[in-house]
Amino acid sequence: MKRLLTFVVCVSVVLATPGHAQSVDQARAFVRGLYAQYGHPKASDGPNVLGPSAAKVFSPQLLQLIRKSDKETPKGDVGVLDFDPVCSCQDPDGLRLASLDVKPGAAGAAMAVAMLHYPDSAEDI
Repeated sequence: MKRLLTFVVCVSVVLATPGHAQSVDQARAFVRGLYAQYGHPKASDGPNVLGPSAAKVFSPQLLQLIRKSDKETPKGDVGVLDFDPVCSCQDPDGLRLASLDVKPGAAGAAMAVAMLHYPDSAEDI
């Protein structure tokens, strides 16, 4: 059996440039591009979503909380966020986007429902 995980992603459609709303198609392209980074056979660590492009992935408030937690976690310890928040996993080997549904949301946002496929698991989620 394969493991499937349905993951709901709230995508702000004012991602790159504040004040310029983006279309549902642009939001769909953003989510597809985000998960495409996991598709490489040896991408066991996945993309660095908390690195330089983190501001494009997370809201400023959430990124501030993530950075604060990292700063307050003693070196060598695991912080509050002990998994990849984009795939909701610790080992993204072979992860791929199985399906994606994006619909317009309220106040310049889009709602994305992504089904992720993890090929090495024996369970369906």
